[in-house]
Amino acid sequence: MSGANVLTVVGSTAFQLAYEISPIILNDGVAQNFGGVLPIVVLTEAIGFANGLLQGSATTTLSAFFGHFWPQPGATLYDFQVAQYPFANQTIAANSMIAQPLRCSFRMDAPANGAGGYVTKLATMMALQATLKQHALLGGTYTLITPSFISQNWLLLNLRDGSAGEGRQAQTSWIFDFEAPLITQAQAAQAVGQQNSLISQASAGTPFSGELSWSSPANSNLTSANVPTGSGLAN
Repeated sequence: MSGANVLTVVGSTAFQLAYEISPIILNDGVAQNFGGVLPIVVLTEAIGFANGLLQGSATTTLSAFFGHFWPQPGATLYDFQVAQYPFANQTIAANSMIAQPLRCSFRMDAPANGAGGYVTKLATMMALQATLKQHALLGGTYTLITPSFISQNWLLLNLRDGSAGEGRQAQTSWIFDFEAPLITQAQAAQAVGQQNSLISQASAGTPFSGELSWSSPANSNLTSANVPTGSGLAN
């Protein structure tokens, strides 16, 4: 095989691994013990790989991996909405744009394959469900990789059955629905810190320079001779 063909094969394999086999990466959450980064292929292949080792036939080709992911139509990279409250004029209305959370979905095709495929599929999906739930409870996020963008700080909204019933097997496809929040935890913490700082400054009082003076008013016209008294007021 020529050098050009080798590079083509390597490039194709790398593309398939990144965009088809493991385009979802878990950050923080359950990934804290793995340096904060955990590719989803580790979860989808853990049980199948262990089963293959016991049988002496571990998975070696990408086509035999448990799950294959495909970005679904409808992903958003830019999403703004015009504000719906009353406007003072058309100029203000034209500038009232409100950012909306971005959405992205993946379909994972995971039919049962080979001997013991149904047992492996059941164990893998149950472990995947439990891990993703724990990841959410620990505040974990996701990095998504598609041919058009790579983006961090996504949240997994749901994991639902996306099978179309075209084959004899049931539940062969699963849909991962992600949303990118408008503010991250780090940005929220920074906003809270700024708010606490402003509250502390307000509680401590506004700083001033110089010394307070309790002497007579600087206006020489304001004297006891020209300040009216209350002696003429009726009781």
